[in-house]
Amino acid sequence: MNLTSSLSPRKTIRQDSVQLSHRRPVRIHPFANHGDYPLHDHEFYEICLILRGHAEHLSDDGVSPLRRGSVVIMSPGRVHGLRKPTGLNGVNIYYLAPWLLGDPMLLQQRLLALLFLGKTLFPAGTLRTPILFEISSHTLIRLERMMEEITAEYAHPFASLFSVRLLFLRFLHELSREYEIRHGGSGIPFHEEVWAAILLIEQCVQQNRKFNVSDLARQIGCSAGHLHRLFCGATGAGPMEYFQTRRMQHAACLVLDPEFNLTQVAYQVGCADSAHFSRCFRQHMGMTPRDYKRNFQIGECG
Repeated sequence: MNLTSSLSPRKTIRQDSVQLSHRRPVRIHPFANHGDYPLHDHEFYEICLILRGHAEHLSDDGVSPLRRGSVVIMSPGRVHGLRKPTGLNGVNIYYLAPWLLGDPMLLQQRLLALLFLGKTLFPAGTLRTPILFEISSHTLIRLERMMEEITAEYAHPFASLFSVRLLFLRFLHELSREYEIRHGGSGIPFHEEVWAAILLIEQCVQQNRKFNVSDLARQIGCSAGHLHRLFCGATGAGPMEYFQTRRMQHAACLVLDPEFNLTQVAYQVGCADSAHFSRCFRQHMGMTPRDYKRNFQIGECG
């Protein structure tokens, strides 16, 4: 894979080993000290949380020490590894970004969205991973409990995806709050007018409304040209390109939902017919809707 890194991975963590799905949109993989972890990348976001012990983290940004309470956030395609582990125990957490973005209120939490979905939202933008920071012992204990609750919810005979979403959002909120504390409340800088535009675009995506850049600029209070320049500078794409990307990411979430067939999904995202929808989806998601659905059915059983 290796879309954004100058390092060369020895392997890619793929869907066949992670097995994300509509029923299992979050996976928690514990790991223990078994020697160095060679350079690798992922098809998905990875949150690496160190529970005990220590090691060194390798990435394009160099070598960084890891210890109990260290957090590493890696976006898809970025390469990293661990070396010199001593008494190391931790967890790798993987999640389906389109599923997470299915929450219509998520982008109201700007720091959370930038930390855990930034490269999905703005693939051509300047946001970089790895993001490394430390959390307190009290927060780490709370996060361990939340992971136990997510695991227990999956095992429940009447497992609820609503509960899984709430638990995982609480988990991400705790991490983003710790990140903000560690950075003096500064969070991740982002242009206010552009984020206001992003929230308005999200309403169009979630409500299947027509989108027009001139109307958006009028709502923000600037010209369409000025908004386009601001938007490109902050995200690496124009407002219309961003809207089309978000529309297909929203479609990806619906494609995985067994309550919708592909014709219904096409209608829900404003495509004239299934053929047009399939072309748009493939352009943005790298495969057809049918193949995307099949790819994530691999994780339905476990």
